This record gives sequence, C-alpha cells and structure tokens, in this order.
Amino acid sequence: MRILRVLWLIASCACAGTCAAGCGDDDRVAPFAPEPDGGVPGGDAAAPPRVDGGPGTPVEAAAFCDALTDAICSAVAACDCAAGSEDTCRSRLTMQCDAAFTAELLASIAGGRAVYSADAAGRMIAQIRAGGCELPDHSLGWTYRDLIDLGGVIEGTIAPGAPCTAGRFWTADWFMFVDECARGSCNGSVCTVVAGSGEACTTLSTTCIDLDAPLRDPRFGVPTEECRVDASGTSGVCIGRLANGEMCTWGGQCETDRCECDRAGCVEPGVCAPKLENGDICAGSQECASNYCGLDSFCATGDSPVGASCPVSRACASDVCQEGVCVQPICVLGQT
Repeated sequence: MRILRVLWLIASCACAGTCAAGCGDDDRVAPFAPEPDGGVPGGDAAAPPRVDGGPGTPVEAAAFCDALTDAICSAVAACDCAAGSEDTCRSRLTMQCDAAFTAELLASIAGGRAVYSADAAGRMIAQIRAGGCELPDHSLGWTYRDLIDLGGVIEGTIAPGAPCTAGRFWTADWFMFVDECARGSCNGSVCTVVAGSGEACTTLSTTCIDLDAPLRDPRFGVPTEECRVDASGTSGVCIGRLANGEMCTWGGQCETDRCECDRAGCVEPGVCAPKLENGDICAGSQECASNYCGLDSFCATGDSPVGASCPVSRACASDVCQEGVCVQPICVLGQT
C-alpha cells in the first residue's frame, strides 16, 4: 500500500525559530487529527484502547467512502459542533477517500492485485460509530502499523521493487498505504516499502517510520526514522528515534520530540532533551509534557472542559476550541 497518505491532510505549519518541532498552537484544521487527550505525541505514548463496536455490517469497496464519511460526519453533526461543521467534514473526507479509492484501485481489487475485506470495513465503521464524540483515531486505537492494511480493510499483494499501477501523489493521511503494494506505496510505477525500527532499509526505496507509535496530532507530522546505512552507502537498518542526551538537529528525531539547541534554526547540533514541565518557558506545545504552551509562553495544563472559554485548542481538555469555546474532540473534523 502507499507511503502517501497518516485519514487526513496534514495541516502545513512552519516551525519558526525552534528545533523542537513545536509548530505553534493554531487551531487544527486537518481532518482526522489523532489522539486528542493530551498524551505525549510520539513513540513514548501508548495507543488508546480500541472501542468495541461489534462486528458491524459488511461494506463493499465501492461503498466504503460513503459509509466512512457518514459514520464520521454524522457524529460531527450530533456533537454540538459549530455551524457548517458537518458540511465541511463531508466535503473534506469525501475528497480524501475518493482520492484513495479510485477506479484504478477498484480495478486492482477486482484483479486480485489488492485484497479488500468487507467484514473488516464493517468492523471499522462500527468502531467509529461506537466512539460517539471521540475522534475516530481514539475509537480505533490504531498505531501507524495499522495503516499498512488500513486495519485489515485493504492489503496490497505486489512485492517491493515490482511494477505497480494506481499510483498517486504522496500525501500523509489514513490512506497513505492504500494501493496495490504489499507494504509501502506505488511511487510512480514501482512499489516502495515502509519499514519500522530494526528493519532493513535502503536509501532509495524505503521510508522508515515508527510503526508502533500511536497516530498523533498531524501538526507534528509522521514519526519518521533514519535509515542508517552500512558500508555500502545505500542499505542499512531503520534506527528508532533518539533517546535523551543523543545528538540531534530537530525535534522529530527525538523520542520526546524535543531537541534542545539553537532556537534560531539549529545551526549547530543539539541534544535530545526531556519535555518541559508546567511553568517552564516554551516556544511551542510540543516542548511541554502537558502538550500545551500557553499564550504567555509558559507550559501549562490545558484542561478546560467542554463549554468553557478558550484562547486556543490546546487550552481545552478536548484539544478543540471553536469560536472561543471548548467543544467535543470530533468537532475538529468540521473546522475550515
């Protein structure tokens, strides 16, 4: 399947002036924003427990996008989100899902180059519906490894390096591996591969990802890892993110997502450092153990309940602030 798309368009942000990868605290606009409960985003956080939605009703491939959109965006409509949220959710999700489940992909399924499970799709939809006003990522309890076959919904059969069709432009969302490649993406016309910590890699055809990390806030990006090459210069092993004290050049390399170095852009390498505690000066929420850097640039606890006033989303326990009020987690999927 494809390294193209960790269900959402990643909201682009500029990490101005910090190598800790703290991309600011603007409200999320990306659909399918992961883990909203304030856990530390990244490999040191545990995936949330999966919601038991029962077996569900089997969903055929041609009907998958409509079923998924309805399951998610109906919850947006029912959870007191801002006006227009349901329409925004449906428009965005339909665009994303249709870009993955194309006529070419359906032909690959019909031809046996990709295997689709209507039963797994039904279970996935049932889990999301059972999650109520929680984000689907929380209800499913997925890690990035689950994206390889979309939780068992679709799995490619074509080996890495073999020719493939149904390729598309790389973006990062839930559909990043949805194509006919067995474990990677159809990059142009050849299947590439995704690998996890300790697995073999090459610099030309492998993307190293922390596959066991829970899906996380898209502002922080996909937790990529380094392909540390051997004497050949082109092949080696995927190396997990760095521990505290190890040399780094940006926060995404570190287990804590925090590289302590020159805030003017890490001109010199820094070292991976622990998260900051409440009351410490911060440049972005990703630096804080609480996952919230207040408007006064101090780490704080973002625990305002639904209905409370809020300056930014990180101030809310739900991690979503709309029109100055904390709202349910699912509402982020309807933000423009």
